[in-house]
Amino acid sequence: MVENYSFFNSLISGIATIGNALKSIIANWYVFTSDIIFYNNPKIILLGLALCGLLSILVYQFFKIKSRIGYFIEKKLETETANREYQLYILFFGIAIILIEIINELFKIRPKSLLVINVSIGFSILVIYFITSRIKFLRDRVQPLFIFFFFIYVAYIAHNIIFHSNDVIPIIVFLISFFFSYSILKPIKIYWVFVGLVFSFLIATVIFHLISLKSSIILINFSILIFIINQVKYAVLLNSKDNFRFTNEIVHKGNSLTIATNKKNEVLFCSETITAILGYLPDEVMGLKFWKLTKETEFIENITNFNNEENKLYIRKLKSKNGEYKYIQWKDKKFSDDLIISIGQDVTEQINVQDQYKNLIQTATDIIFEIDSEGYFTFVNDFGFSILGYSETEIISQHYSNFIHGNYQRNAVDFYENLDSSENNFPSIEIPILKKNGKTLWISQKIIIRKNDLGQTIGYSGIARDITDIKNIENEKKKRLKKIESYNHSIKKLSTTDFSKYSNLDTVVDYIIKEAARLPKQTG
Repeated sequence: MVENYSFFNSLISGIATIGNALKSIIANWYVFTSDIIFYNNPKIILLGLALCGLLSILVYQFFKIKSRIGYFIEKKLETETANREYQLYILFFGIAIILIEIINELFKIRPKSLLVINVSIGFSILVIYFITSRIKFLRDRVQPLFIFFFFIYVAYIAHNIIFHSNDVIPIIVFLISFFFSYSILKPIKIYWVFVGLVFSFLIATVIFHLISLKSSIILINFSILIFIINQVKYAVLLNSKDNFRFTNEIVHKGNSLTIATNKKNEVLFCSETITAILGYLPDEVMGLKFWKLTKETEFIENITNFNNEENKLYIRKLKSKNGEYKYIQWKDKKFSDDLIISIGQDVTEQINVQDQYKNLIQTATDIIFEIDSEGYFTFVNDFGFSILGYSETEIISQHYSNFIHGNYQRNAVDFYENLDSSENNFPSIEIPILKKNGKTLWISQKIIIRKNDLGQTIGYSGIARDITDIKNIENEKKKRLKKIESYNHSIKKLSTTDFSKYSNLDTVVDYIIKEAARLPKQTG
């Protein structure tokens, strides 16, 4: 018990010693800086709390700037964007005036306190902000209202420069206001009017000796520098606007359809070219309405699980406003974690042409095929599968030589290997190929070489016609000719034989019968 009491007694003594030391340090610091901060004024607590509160509000509002302005991709009227911008100017302007004046008061920056006046001005500006936020009539006219009060505020600063000549704050605020006036005063003509008034005031201070000459010269010098900087910014902005207009013309007046979607696949932006391509207005397809109006059935069934693959080309069939369907080839680009930019090209005509060629190929009564540079099948039309009896898996990716009759494989391989790649018109080749049922099918085949842009051979395309019946007719004709030739040979032989040498008629008859019996064997 005695040990515990001793421990707690030592602990309490130590804390008291540290507290006295801190108290002494703070008191000495306050005394040392008594000409800077009025530590002995009871207003310090109230102003300190106000300062902390305003700083908290300022930080909170900073994080809400983006949400107040809105998502940049959203299509808004220019006046609506300007109204939101100037509302934010009023809000932060009011907070800044109060905050800065409290700091000036705490550290006794001004030789004569203007706390009450400037805090009243700040609160008046905040009241204007809340009024414009609630009343649409004033909110729609917030820009001219802010510009009007900005002119009044700058006039108030000019008043302070003249009547508080020993206060440096009005001069600093005047220069800062002049610097930011370029960004605030729109259109540019209002800024130029403001510049004229500023330099007229500065020249008046020199002519009528309203303030010291040094102060006038300093203000004029820095005002000229600020004006030059702002003019350079204006020239750069004009160039940026030209670039923006150029890009805007490409996006809205070009041949491509551009849309922007978020993670929920809601359309946030759509180019005006949708009217020419699909017939809809951009406002009609915002959100999920794009997918519903265009009848994107595959997409709409599982809208939340749709996943765009970046830089991959794909084609979707979309319904236009007049009921027709169009094929749009898309390419997606991830702009940010929550924004996908999709650019689409109308390829309906190309698809229709491809379908026409596909129909011609698939309905043709000839075998149409493609093989790669190594001789493996990559395509065979439906007629080819039906006449040969094979399925697609039994032909595609198989070597062409596997389907040629064994007795003719060497000839066919030699023919293809000896093709002159610089030519494109090759003679036809007649070869027998094997059907799935084992029967032989004679074809007359003609091919062309397919090359890429570099002139390299990437494969062959061919068309083969069934000539089995023609071949059978030719074979029958050959057989008849051989038979006729054999008959002629036998007749000639009999007609030139001297039967007088034979001893009797029976021997002659036997000879003739034997010669006639030999004829079928020779022609068989």
